[in-house]
Amino acid sequence: SVIQLFHVDACIPNPKALDNFPPPRFELDGYDKNPVIQTFTWDGGALFALNSNVRNDGFGHLYLYNTDSKKTTPKVDPIAGACCYRDPVFSPDGTYLAFAFQDRSLAGSSVTELYYVLIGSIGSQASYTPLPLPEITDPKEKPQIILRVAR
Repeated sequence: SVIQLFHVDACIPNPKALDNFPPPRFELDGYDKNPVIQTFTWDGGALFALNSNVRNDGFGHLYLYNTDSKKTTPKVDPIAGACCYRDPVFSPDGTYLAFAFQDRSLAGSSVTELYYVLIGSIGSQASYTPLPLPEITDPKEKPQIILRVAR
């Protein structure tokens, strides 16, 4: 699968795509063997977050892609540079990113934790604390975080 972006302000036959990714813009780990994008999210502007699929049915490295600049930040992996992530989702205002994290180095004893981090702090070597929720012990669980505007 490939993400294709189109203008939707006019109804025309065979519209031209504004952008396509990951190929040809960047390589996603494992995409050549299994060309499926497990999860991705959009901030409502130009930024997409998506993850590769390297373990446990959808956990992988975290990537950021800017459709305006056509630049990718591959393997941003904000939790101490470690893999693996899934189900990224932007906050309604686009300033935070929530995601599930599973430490690949712990192999079978890894648990899934949920994080909510300031998008501008990713890549700054900041240290993050998981949300105070029960750990998810099923390694193939798909938490699919949903964020809504508080009222």
